[in-house]
Amino acid sequence: MSEGRVTMGVGLGGFPWLPKIGVKVFPVTETHPVKRITEYLTIVRGLLNGESISLQGEFFNVNDIKLDTKPAVKPRLYLAAFGARLLQMATDFVDGVIISPALMTPEITSTNDYYRDFSSNLRLNCEMKFSKFQLTIISLILAAALWTIVFLIHPYDFWTSLSLATALLLILSLAINGENPKTIYGKLSIRMILYGVISGLLLYGLFYVGFEIIKSTSFLLQGVNSVYGFRSTKPAYMIALLLIFPIAPGEETYWRGLVQRRLTERVGPRAGLLLSASVYSMVHLPTLNPTLILTAFIGGLVWGALYELTGNLVPVIISHTLWDILIFVILPLA
Repeated sequence: MSEGRVTMGVGLGGFPWLPKIGVKVFPVTETHPVKRITEYLTIVRGLLNGESISLQGEFFNVNDIKLDTKPAVKPRLYLAAFGARLLQMATDFVDGVIISPALMTPEITSTNDYYRDFSSNLRLNCEMKFSKFQLTIISLILAAALWTIVFLIHPYDFWTSLSLATALLLILSLAINGENPKTIYGKLSIRMILYGVISGLLLYGLFYVGFEIIKSTSFLLQGVNSVYGFRSTKPAYMIALLLIFPIAPGEETYWRGLVQRRLTERVGPRAGLLLSASVYSMVHLPTLNPTLILTAFIGGLVWGALYELTGNLVPVIISHTLWDILIFVILPLA
């Protein structure tokens, strides 16, 4: 509803009234305000990202909590920061700081210079955070180039080339996101595993039915056969191992964990899902294989919807891995 107009302010609380409600403020060596606000921001930022959060901290203990509705556009976070350690911590958690007007007086003292240095660092870090969307868009050029090399140029055999390309995209997405892998991938649980297995099986069933429908169409059948031509380049067990890692995890970490996530933050969940699935299929355009392009689009929609539903990459990676192994190794369609 707010379409990005909401800014959320966070602070340690007003010192004059905190003691009145039983909250001890001083000495900070005992109350640890920086640690307390860090735990709090870890929870808040994860919830706003649509993630399931578990944290056993010194001040906050939560277990697998999640917002019922993920914000279409994540609110900006601003922290009221009055000390060097808070300013330094802020660069990793928030989009800006609120500093006392008293620190902005014309009288430039060493203290003001100290705050100004940390404010400069914060602005630099925030600019880097804001540029994650731009870095993601730029990375799509690399992804398109890699897919062209894998499918058309063949510097190595197909599976080796695809493994190297997906490994590179995995590393790139982790670098651009710049977060703890646990935050990026989410929590492993029985429910997430079941989501992944069931969706992978259902998706294979969908493609099985689709193949039965299109196999009488020669040019579509030719597209399927051209994809299966890559199977002969390595033994089946080796293909399965490469699908387990790095191919399926690399693709999902990049296309859903980076591209869809950043698009969703900018344009909302529905548009982000549709755009990411479209781009995922478009990088296959140089193959001129309509079956492969359509397959990528359908897979992108299914795995993107699963990611949007769970806010977790674990079931998406399981689903993609299972589907890949069924399609290419265990129960190939052609």
